[in-house]
Amino acid sequence: YTSGIVLDDDWVVRDSAAATGTYAIRVDGGRVGINSSTAPTHQLTIQSGNNETVRLIGPDGSFGQGAVLNWGDGDFVFISEPFDDAMQIQGTYVGVGGTPTSSNRFQVFGNASKTTAGEWLANSDGRIKTKVETIDGEDALEKILRVRPVSFDYTPEYLHEHPEIEDRGYVNIIAQEFAEVFPEWVQPGGESVPGTGEQILQVDTWPLTINAVAAIQELDDRNRELEQRNEALSMANEAMQKRLEALEAAVKSLQERKAD
Repeated sequence: YTSGIVLDDDWVVRDSAAATGTYAIRVDGGRVGINSSTAPTHQLTIQSGNNETVRLIGPDGSFGQGAVLNWGDGDFVFISEPFDDAMQIQGTYVGVGGTPTSSNRFQVFGNASKTTAGEWLANSDGRIKTKVETIDGEDALEKILRVRPVSFDYTPEYLHEHPEIEDRGYVNIIAQEFAEVFPEWVQPGGESVPGTGEQILQVDTWPLTINAVAAIQELDDRNRELEQRNEALSMANEAMQKRLEALEAAVKSLQERKAD
């Protein structure tokens, strides 16, 4: 820098290589501006002409990973990068463990968990829905029976590109097969199949849950109908048994009279 100018509680440092009117560091009213041509509007204001505004370099590895950014006291809220590119935010898309490649707003490379059991919540209020129809149980049962559950291992090529995935057996369904039953619940994920330019297909298996409920209700209705028919047959069989017993008694009585 060429000069530092102290003005009461404020001061500035001008960079000789910066454009006229631009300060390398400017402190104004307790606020700090870096590379700013105007007074900083926040506690820290950084102005940059490109996308390389801030970089934290940690003590580990060739990429400088290991940096930690803290908010508040201690580690109550912080971002830590134990490995390179631990998390990336690109526009409105977030990738944890890698670069977000799909059309989904949030993508996790590997496993994810929460501290309690149960599904993630989704808005399902009847006041925001239209064209509501009850799913036909017979149709739901037919669809459920067409879905093939499979066990599988991931290919070596896919595991190589995703070291966060454990090499073990998994269970799920095949996206191409699932699309034959629930086509609107299968979509390209943005990531390519290793060695090809074709996109990997993603599935949302939620319709299995809803259709399974409808299928169970259908089976329950059928079971109740069979129970009613069985009860009617049982009552008819009991009546026939009583008639048979009466006939046998009458025949025995006739035989006894004839013997006398």
